[in-house]
Amino acid sequence: NVNTGLLGDANGDGTVDLADATLIMQYNGNPDKYTILDKNRANADVDGDGNISNGDAAAIQKFALGITTTL
Repeated sequence: NVNTGLLGDANGDGTVDLADATLIMQYNGNPDKYTILDKNRANADVDGDGNISNGDAAAIQKFALGITTTL
C-alpha cells in the first residue's frame, strides 16, 4: 500500500472529512459498486491493521466532528 500522506483520506481529495468515512462504509457494504483506489488504501486503513473496516470509518467520523484530534 502507498500512503499518499494524509491518514484518513480514503477518497484522495486532500482532506479528511465525512465523505471519507462514507466511502469506507459504502465500500464495505458493496465493494462491487464502490472502490477505494490502491493509492488511497493505506490512508483509509486508519488503525493500520491491514483491513479497511467500519472501525476506520468511525475513527474518521470522530476526527471530522472534533471528538478526537488525531487519527
